Amino acid sequence: MPEIKENKLIKTNRHFGFIVTGGFLVMGALIPFIKHKPIHLPQVIIAVIFLLIALIAPHLLERPRQYWLWLGEKLGLINTKIFFTLIYLSLFSIVHLVFIIIRRDRMKRLWKKYPSTYQVKTEISSFGDPF
Repeated sequence: MPEIKENKLIKTNRHFGFIVTGGFLVMGALIPFIKHKPIHLPQVIIAVIFLLIALIAPHLLERPRQYWLWLGEKLGLINTKIFFTLIYLSLFSIVHLVFIIIRRDRMKRLWKKYPSTYQVKTEISSFGDPF
């Protein structure tokens, strides 16, 4: 049974190595090629190193993969808080502006300038007495 778990771990590390290789190749070779600029040789060399490690000794990628997952979790928490805060603020700001424009005041905060009393009469419910 441990052999299956080890094979899965090797496969996961190899997959991580291929993804990192692809990322460095895109940043070092593809993007400069599209923009007609010189290739970034250090990034291509790092991509080749990751590819060789992924093919030959994927167990060496266990620690970098763990660090990468840890970094992804922390950045995900930060991004989630920022993203949902922006959604919350924009949604309720828009609703508040719409209510200001249509002059809707559900809390009855608009007071008359010189009222005879500050007591607000409540509306009578359309429901009758059930008893």
